[in-house]
Formats: sequence, structure tokens, C-alpha cells
Amino acid sequence: MTGAKRITEALYGERGFYNQVSLVRIRPTPIVAFLLLLGIHTYLQYYKELSLESIPPYVLLRVLYTGQTFTMLEKVELNVQPVLEFARKLAKTVDNPEVLLDVLREFLSCTIKLAGRRHNYCISRYGDYTTCYKIAQCLYQTMLGSRKPEELVYFMARITPEGSPLRKYNLLKGIYCALSE
Repeated sequence: MTGAKRITEALYGERGFYNQVSLVRIRPTPIVAFLLLLGIHTYLQYYKELSLESIPPYVLLRVLYTGQTFTMLEKVELNVQPVLEFARKLAKTVDNPEVLLDVLREFLSCTIKLAGRRHNYCISRYGDYTTCYKIAQCLYQTMLGSRKPEELVYFMARITPEGSPLRKYNLLKGIYCALSE
């Protein structure tokens, strides 16, 4: 699947599925934004070329090292399958899905960056951290089916700054069509 000759290389090698977390190169907080970013990144790297039924979930461990003691602070299982399904449906409904997915990837990266500090570029394009976090939450909830696509599209168009890439007609229409299927 990844061009590897052995299963361990396919999972943990340079282009392996489980190496995607380190390739994203951003901290995993807030977890919802990171899950969406990881799913889109995985889709753009592998999934669009493969006909995989499912990808095993990622497991992130947050470990604290003090002295000679390791303490597990948090264990999170990230199932990117709903995000991959969304990206696959988006690819079917629009002409150039990579451009739209890149906009979403930049938005999610900005959400994570804004969680830690002020970032003027991200604020001018997508709004403050609260706005970005609410949109990321709503997007994930809509992918899972607990919110309506109309709600998400209205929310994105309503609360993002004027001129934001999230207000573009093609993006909003593509998201709506992909989530309405």
C-alpha cells in the first residue's frame, strides 16, 4: 500500500501510516482539530490513491518524564475513518478537491496554532481561537452525523471574517454536498 516490502515498514516506516502523526509536525491540542488535520493529511498522502476499507486508529500517548520516572498523562485513540470518508465524498462532488482540502488543512493548523498563542495571520483569515474551535467542533460533529450540514455551512459563512477562505462558495458547496450524501 505504501510501497513497503514488509508490514512493519508499511506501518512505521518513513512513509508508514503511523508515521503520519510526526509528519504533521504540530502539537495535538485541541484534539478535535488535530484529528481532522491528521485525517485530511492521511487522505492527501495515501487514501486518495488507495482503495482501503479502513485505516486502523491512531493512538496518541502523552507521557511525562520526571527524573527517571515515566507517567502516562493521557491516552487518546483517534479514528480518522469519518474524516477519510468526508474527504472521499468531497473529492467526488468538486472538481479540484486538493485545493479545498488544503484550505481546510490550513484552517485546522491555524486552530491549533491559535490554541497556544496569538497568531495574526490566522486571526485575519479565520477569526480568533474560539471561532476556529467552534467551527472545527461543528465540522467533526457534522461528519459524525450529529449536526446538519446546513447548520455547519451557515455557521462557517456567518462567523468567519470577511474575505475568509472558509466563506468561498466552492468550499461551502463542496462541504455541504459531501456531508449531505
